[in-house]
Parts: sequence; C-alpha cells; structure tokens
Amino acid sequence: MKLELKNVHFSERLSQETNAFAADVYFKGKKVGYAENDGHGGCTNVSHYPEKRDEFKEAMDYAKSLPKIVYEGRGGLKGFELDSNLEMQVDHLFTDWLEEKEIKKNSKKGIYFEQPNGTRSIMSWKGHTLSKILKDPRNIPMVRAKVFQLQNEGNTILNDNLLGILTEKA
Repeated sequence: MKLELKNVHFSERLSQETNAFAADVYFKGKKVGYAENDGHGGCTNVSHYPEKRDEFKEAMDYAKSLPKIVYEGRGGLKGFELDSNLEMQVDHLFTDWLEEKEIKKNSKKGIYFEQPNGTRSIMSWKGHTLSKILKDPRNIPMVRAKVFQLQNEGNTILNDNLLGILTEKA
C-alpha cells in the first residue's frame, strides 16, 4: 500500500505562510483524490473524486494506521507527536517532493552538502557547473577528492549525481 503525489504544481510566488500547491493523490497506483493548499497559512485540503469515494476512504484508513508523526523539539523546547492522517501524510509527501526538487537543482550547480549544524551549501567552481565538470573524466579525481574532504569535515553530501564516481577512494 502506497500513497503518492503526482502532477504536483507548486507556486513559490503564491506561498506566504504555507506552500501553495496542488497535486493528485494516488493510493495503490490509482488516482483517488487531490490535494491543494492556497499558501495563506491554512491546512492542506485533501478531497476525493466523486467516483473514488471508497478508494479514498481506504487511503484515509491506511494513513491513520501509520505510526504517529514525531516532531522533535528545538532550542530547548519539548517535542510532540500526533496521530497520522491523510492530510499530514500528503504534507510530508509534498515536503519530500520539494526536497527532491531542491537537491536535483543544486546538484547540477556543484557539490551540495549539509553541514553538521543543518546549514546547506553548494561548493562550486566559478564559471562551471558540476554537470559540465563531470562530462570530462579527467575532472572526476578532483571532484572525488573534494567530496571526501567535505565528508571528513563532517558534512553530508546531498547530490543525486555523484554516486557513480564515489565508488573509489581518491
């Protein structure tokens, strides 16, 4: 059983207090509903298509059966947990979609990494994208060495386009 979002449309420009988006909700590979958030701070609206009422109810029951969602406390604040529901699962799927989009975009520019404090950065080469640099096999040892240096400094590499070149040590 799997929940998915497809046909996601995101508007950063319309996003104010929450992310403005619309998407189709799929359950077990079938489109059962849609989700939308107008970006003004309200909840995400998740609804079914009239002919998919039963499948949508099954998706709701599935989402409720998932483990509680745990929110970690920060800055000395205590965390909390909430029962899962379809709206929360859709919001998490959308957050994952945004994350994947960000990683894909920044991976083309340079080595995209997260520092131990959670800050994200891009290590790039002036006038060159990482995509262009990787087209020349002679540059791979240089990129590999930089990746290992960043990792040794405690950073996590987020790129989705370096897996093939990181199999050997520099």
